[in-house]
Amino acid sequence: MLKDNQIYKPVKAEKPSDLIVKEIRKLIEKGELRVGDKLPPEDELVKRYQVSKVTLREALQTLVAYGQIEKKRGSKGGSIITNSNSSTGIELLYDYLKAKRYSIIELNEARRLIEPLLVELVAKRITKREIEELKKSIKNHEEHIKKNLSTEGGWRFYLLLAKFSKNKILASIEELLLRLLIDVEHSLNMSILTSGNVEHRKYNLAALEGQKRIAELIMSNKSEEAKQEMIAFRKKMHRLLLDIEKHKSQKNRT
Repeated sequence: MLKDNQIYKPVKAEKPSDLIVKEIRKLIEKGELRVGDKLPPEDELVKRYQVSKVTLREALQTLVAYGQIEKKRGSKGGSIITNSNSSTGIELLYDYLKAKRYSIIELNEARRLIEPLLVELVAKRITKREIEELKKSIKNHEEHIKKNLSTEGGWRFYLLLAKFSKNKILASIEELLLRLLIDVEHSLNMSILTSGNVEHRKYNLAALEGQKRIAELIMSNKSEEAKQEMIAFRKKMHRLLLDIEKHKSQKNRT
């Protein structure tokens, strides 16, 4: 028979960033925030939620991954509500997988199966308007890299793959994989507020260059070449992510 201390295990509190995500999504679901509305400035949200700027940005990045907000620059910029449809199902799956403690290896295996198929479909189905949107996404990613070597601008690339595939099932799976990726990157202290260490910079630069190569093949409707390029890209990014995980483990032991 199991002892009480084996049955009743410590309860792990939710991450503050996840709680912020849930609060903002509730406001969207209730109609208190509508498409086109702008969230308060980051400094104000930090005070309201009483969290650090890093925690707030992690929450906002998650909402970007769900496709519910878009971060725009300029005097009229900020975090804009772009989608009132809740991704509750994706969040439930994310919570389930997080409880199961998935590994980086498992995440990579799933992405290695799904993303080559996505780019193959996108290369066959992409429209002229979507090509312009893809170009804009790559340009935005380059701007983020020049500014602070961050991957923030790169996450939209995967959302566009999901959208342009025109397959709702595959799109939902890719949204889930992106949510899991963001969680992994944050667990490895890969913050957009700093350029990070050498491993982080190598990872971020490789992400940009790989996305550019894949985008060029997609825009040229070279579906098989785009598929093979994505397979090679996933292998490279997986190795770099494992290097970052190894570096963090070694640092924690010292």
